[in-house]
Amino acid sequence: MVSQSMDSEDREAAEPAPIPYITLSEMTQPIRNHIAATTPFVHFWTDDWSPEFYRAQARLGYIAVATVGPDGLGNVLIPELQEAYAVLDWSDLTIDRSVRAILESGRLERGEVRLVIDPDPGPVLTRLSKNWGERSWLVPEYVDLVKTLASPEERARGAGFRILSTTLFAGREPVAGELGYAAGDAYVSLSGFFRRDRREWNNYGKLQMVLLGSRLRSAGFAFWNLGHPYMEYKIRLGARIAPRQEFLQRWDEAANGDIPGICQDDRESHSAVEILRE
Repeated sequence: MVSQSMDSEDREAAEPAPIPYITLSEMTQPIRNHIAATTPFVHFWTDDWSPEFYRAQARLGYIAVATVGPDGLGNVLIPELQEAYAVLDWSDLTIDRSVRAILESGRLERGEVRLVIDPDPGPVLTRLSKNWGERSWLVPEYVDLVKTLASPEERARGAGFRILSTTLFAGREPVAGELGYAAGDAYVSLSGFFRRDRREWNNYGKLQMVLLGSRLRSAGFAFWNLGHPYMEYKIRLGARIAPRQEFLQRWDEAANGDIPGICQDDRESHSAVEILRE
């Protein structure tokens, strides 16, 4: 199952274990269960940038980023089968003091704050690049793959998987948002952005997450997979830490479900006030 690695064979044994190469044929539930239960591996790598590979690893609960690969190979995909996940159940969705202050200030009504969920990831990808620059793991190959996955042709081929992009607008200004995907009736966050160039937009990144969580709940999603559990803002949002084996049992049930009716063909736009009243 593990035939190649990012480290050469003559590395000293004392160095960290190599990252195993993984293929589409190994993206099966039995193999994933074996990896999760009997091996120490968390990260894997592949140079397979196909939509089929990406959908397969996503449906199995891996979350993929990208990095520079071995010499001469260029950028590679890094699927991660995490040791633990930050999982948000809707009953635990928490509005902290900073977001509550925004809600009570009247700015949502005065500022025409809207949440837009779009099947076209292009605008959000552009904003993520602008926000994170060279620090972003969204390399050109990953960006192209996301756009391909979001195309009508691939959406038709990939039942049970859908790219979703979200933007919070204050008037006409995009102030926060994120890239993610639906796998069955679970939602997964990949990367987000927020702006700080105006004081009145402080904490709008948190507001975007509260509004998105509320919209996902009303649409019928089972839960929100926020990925790595070590970021404090996720815990403040209400996420709890689920160990890998516990998470995967729950994930498989959700990932095999139907995608709720959200952003089917055209983008959907909701006022913040409308979402919070649902």
